[in-house]
Amino acid sequence: MFRSLRNWAIVAVLGFCLIPIEPAHAGEGMVAIHRAVTQFVRQHLPANARSSEIAVDVPAASVNFPACTRLQLGYFGYANPFGNQTVAVHCQNPQVWTLYVPVQIRQGSEILIAAHSLSADSILRAGDIAESMANPGELSGAPLHNPREAIGQRLRYGVMAGQPILRSMLQQPDLVHAGQLVTLVAQGDGVRIATTAEAIESGKEGQSILVRNVQSGRVLHAIVMRDGNVRVSF
Repeated sequence: MFRSLRNWAIVAVLGFCLIPIEPAHAGEGMVAIHRAVTQFVRQHLPANARSSEIAVDVPAASVNFPACTRLQLGYFGYANPFGNQTVAVHCQNPQVWTLYVPVQIRQGSEILIAAHSLSADSILRAGDIAESMANPGELSGAPLHNPREAIGQRLRYGVMAGQPILRSMLQQPDLVHAGQLVTLVAQGDGVRIATTAEAIESGKEGQSILVRNVQSGRVLHAIVMRDGNVRVSF
């Protein structure tokens, strides 16, 4: 009987930590083991993930293990609350056996997707994005959840309609362009002075660029601000 279990190993306890749990009719079949594993995993999920779908991969329902007076369950390896993990189901009495059960956590959340096909270098507008439910753990990168995180950003490469928009896909557009006249703000010690400067380099928010003070001709390093002005400190 045990040889037919294939991907599910029955071995002696190897010393990992086991947490006891007592499901009804423990050890009589896969239904009881499935219920016990599901209960165990849900109890150990973070509060914000308690509503996640738990997929438990036990052997076929026709497979039965020797009856067990008390099942003990524990994580085998890393317990990933948002992805794949393995639970060890162990019996000590009257016969020793351990079953390793693969488990997948599927937590759905609202993410941003492309409302239609978009080409590389597109600046995202409100009509370019939509919302959809997805499991972040199944994505290849960090998704966006708030439209404000995407609107005004530039796509590094093209995306298809319905494709999740990931942070790695976005590139902030230049707020200042080389040759543009900008307001240069100098501030420090409670003093704020504004004058006109010419941008020598293009730059994004938070980036340091070279600018030339129009009045003095002095070249300075200045930080690009969100409003398109540049700032130096003294």
